[in-house]
Amino acid sequence: MLLQLGFINNLGFNEIALILVLALLLFGPRRLPDLGRTLGRTMAQWRRGYNDLRRSFELEVEEADRAELRRERQRQQALAQKAAVEEGPPTTAGTAASDAPAASDAPGSEAPRPAPQAVVASAGRRPEPTAAEGKTAGDTAPDDGNDGG
Repeated sequence: MLLQLGFINNLGFNEIALILVLALLLFGPRRLPDLGRTLGRTMAQWRRGYNDLRRSFELEVEEADRAELRRERQRQQALAQKAAVEEGPPTTAGTAASDAPAASDAPGSEAPRPAPQAVVASAGRRPEPTAAEGKTAGDTAPDDGNDGG
C-alpha cells in the first residue's frame, strides 16, 4: 500500500532494480536518503489529504441522507395531521371504551365481568363478595389460615 499507482503492480524485480540503479547514478549516494525521506513525507501528506477528502465526502453524503429522512418524516407527519383533520375530532376515551368489545364478552370466556360496586349508604361497609369474586354465598366463616389439612 506504499504506492497505489496502477503501473507499479506490473513492475517486476528487474524493473525495480533498474530504476534504483538509475536513481543512484543520477542523484548519488549522498542525496538518495534525503530524496527517499522527502518522497516518503510527500506520500504521507497525499495519503492524509486523500483520507480527509474521503472522510468529508462521506460525512456530507450521510448528512444529506439524514436531511432527506427528516424531510420525509415531516412530510409523513403533515399528511397524518391532514388526514386527522379531515376525519374529524378524535373519539373520547369513554366512547372508544364502550365501542370496543370487552375480552370477557368473547364467546367461550369463563370469567364473567364483575358487577360495578354499589354505593352503600352506611359508611365503612362494603357489600358481600359474590361468587364471581371468589367466595360462594354460603361461605361466611372467617379465614383462620388453615387450608383444611
